[in-house]
Amino acid sequence: MPTSAEVTVRTLDGLHLAGTLVEPGQPTSRAVVFVHGGGVTREEGGFFTRLADGLADAGVASLRFDLRGHGQSEGRQEDLTLSAVLNDIRVVLAQVRESTGAEDAILLGASFGGGICAYYAAQRPDDVSRLVLFNPQLDYKKRTIDSRPYWENDYLQEEAAQQLASEGFIQFTPTLKHGRPHLQRGLLATAP
Repeated sequence: MPTSAEVTVRTLDGLHLAGTLVEPGQPTSRAVVFVHGGGVTREEGGFFTRLADGLADAGVASLRFDLRGHGQSEGRQEDLTLSAVLNDIRVVLAQVRESTGAEDAILLGASFGGGICAYYAAQRPDDVSRLVLFNPQLDYKKRTIDSRPYWENDYLQEEAAQQLASEGFIQFTPTLKHGRPHLQRGLLATAP
């Protein structure tokens, strides 16, 4: 019978990420790591929860976790960087292998998580046996910069720049804050 347990995963830089480990109740050689989108949690609106239960019924373990600054994980959204999330994925993959004994690690991401999972798999292909992407965000500049009215010709308008300076973030959506590190990544796409 499948089991579910709340777990904590320590990042390379010392934060604690909240996660849910689901095991099929029998030995397994496969495990999935779920990486959610920005501004939501490891449940991904219930989708990851249902998917994890179905995988457990099929004999596959899974570990879903809240990105730093999201849900019950430590950290601040405005400090989020792509490098930090890549390192967090590395640690979570190691944790799911250790916890379950699985040899095959499957990386599954949605939206922002999908784009970062694709990048991770491209950089560390030996860590991942399969890659599954749901609506991956692959063009960070288009989503983060070009789609927002407070950017003009790749320059942040003065009012938004003042908010960024005083608060340390721009409220991207009601549940997601973007700080300078994430905004700089979006602008990197404009470099010649």
